[in-house]
Amino acid sequence: MEETNTNTLNFCKNPAIYTVFDHIKHLVMIKPISDDKLKVNIIHFILLSIIYSLLYYAYYMFCLAYDLKAGVLLKNLIVPTMPILGCVCIIIMTFIVGRLYGFFLDDYKFTNYYLVLLGGGYLSIAIILSNIFFKYTFIFFICSGIASDYFIRESFLINRIFEDRNDKLYFISLSMLLNLCLYGGVFPEFFMNIR
Repeated sequence: MEETNTNTLNFCKNPAIYTVFDHIKHLVMIKPISDDKLKVNIIHFILLSIIYSLLYYAYYMFCLAYDLKAGVLLKNLIVPTMPILGCVCIIIMTFIVGRLYGFFLDDYKFTNYYLVLLGGGYLSIAIILSNIFFKYTFIFFICSGIASDYFIRESFLINRIFEDRNDKLYFISLSMLLNLCLYGGVFPEFFMNIR
């Protein structure tokens, strides 16, 4: 019994898991994180992807159970096709958007992609709320897009000095446009029409 408790404590104290959950806590509090303070690697990225995938999987299975689609539910318990597609969609968009941020900032650090993926956590909230209050779907996705934009943009702007004031304005405009397009168009279209 003591050995089991020790293993559980060691799991919770794992530096990578602790770091990812600490970042999620910052996300929930909408508290930007300076990208130069992010000591992350591919393990953190994979852990965050798994957490988001499990959230999406749980949401999707709940929707199928709620709609009484037993056949589709059983099929997805065996081969979770749609949750995997959802995860792949998020990761692809993460790399595209992270690359765009890197191009504009002339800084192609791995943390760019991690921050974009972390900011994508607001998507889960939008999806869940949209299924409860369907007629407010657009509002939930836009609000999530604004929160995501603020979190990602402000994280990039901490301790960053632009040579020209216009560069900062362009960066803010690009960030807002990217997030509002994703949350106002791409994500609702994909995630709300899969059942």
